[in-house]
Amino acid sequence: MKLDDILYACNCITGISAIPARVYLEKELKQSYGLEYMPVDPILPYEEFLLSKKEPVSYYCTPFHQFYGAIRHNEFTLIFGPVGQAEYTRQEKRDYAFALGITPIEFDQVLSAMRQIPAFTLENFLHFLLLLNFYFNNQRKNICEIVACLHIDDNNTIYSNPVKNNVLKQKKKASGNSSYFTRSFEKEMLNFVREGDVEGLKNFFSEKIQGNVGILSNEQIRQQKNLFIVAATLISRAAMDGGLYEDQAYQLSDMYIRKCEELFSPEAIMKLAYKMALDFTERVFSIDSQTALSPLVASVITYIRKNISADLSCKALAKRFFINRNQLSARFKKETGKTLNEFVIHERIKRAKSLLINTDKPLAEIAGYLGFSSQSYFHTIFKRHTGRTPNEFRYSDLYSKALP
Repeated sequence: MKLDDILYACNCITGISAIPARVYLEKELKQSYGLEYMPVDPILPYEEFLLSKKEPVSYYCTPFHQFYGAIRHNEFTLIFGPVGQAEYTRQEKRDYAFALGITPIEFDQVLSAMRQIPAFTLENFLHFLLLLNFYFNNQRKNICEIVACLHIDDNNTIYSNPVKNNVLKQKKKASGNSSYFTRSFEKEMLNFVREGDVEGLKNFFSEKIQGNVGILSNEQIRQQKNLFIVAATLISRAAMDGGLYEDQAYQLSDMYIRKCEELFSPEAIMKLAYKMALDFTERVFSIDSQTALSPLVASVITYIRKNISADLSCKALAKRFFINRNQLSARFKKETGKTLNEFVIHERIKRAKSLLINTDKPLAEIAGYLGFSSQSYFHTIFKRHTGRTPNEFRYSDLYSKALP
């Protein structure tokens, strides 16, 4: 198929579906459709990664709960999306804007345009990609054969988080009846993980999960493994919301996904999924039990970690949690051994380390995103806490990774 034909087809596809489309020749963007009202293309953080995929049809779930699909046709790559979630918390909006390198005001324009894209479940979107692959590549595939792309860093740690809307739809066969993980099941389960409610999760599983998984084909086993990957990313995200450190959550998720790939029976995969959910939940529970934090202080810590670029001054936090400023300060110091300001700085420095290692964002952007008043102040505080400047930390760490 020639370039003009591909451009015509993509223009029609966007006209029918309202899903943005992009056409690349090798890795050069030739034309895009459906992005007229966006000041920046939201694919930018994932563009290079998606263009590196060689499979005829694949998809990627971003950390912001959206999907992109890629179709490879000879020397052309066609990328469609985003579809999925278009409602975010204030912190998630800051995170997304930071990832795109734009201001929150500019991101509001992007978000407004995204809301005009029809809502698709993951299953709907995958069928959409199957149809496109059949049209462009004359291949008949099924959902199980669509490659789920996982964005892996230099340490093989997965940093992708699939969309929450109807992704955990897992079919089971038992006694001629079928059941599946519905959105309500998913929401309840993730709440137990997020709250560290181990006993609640155990009771939930015993009440909701009944019957045995029947015999599945090889394709269905592959599908079950793919759904396990989705579950791992959702559960790890819920655990991070509950206070589990990001690095620990990502490493644990990666470990379980690797273990799942070694299994070839539905019962074993299902048992591993339950074990994984309980493991994450127990780790969230241990955060509070080990430090004997009160519900108030635990909630403040969770809020700080989830809203790292918000106003986290003692005054702002006291107002949010409806408590006297001096009382909050005293209780936090008594229970954690740190002042609120010390804890906030510690969390921001920790996040700064991750950004310095895993992104190429300029120091000024990182400083602004993390709430430091200036780049020079960020430089001073970072060196005070780590013994190195941000640039020294970034390049020494990258150099160490490059060593054999």
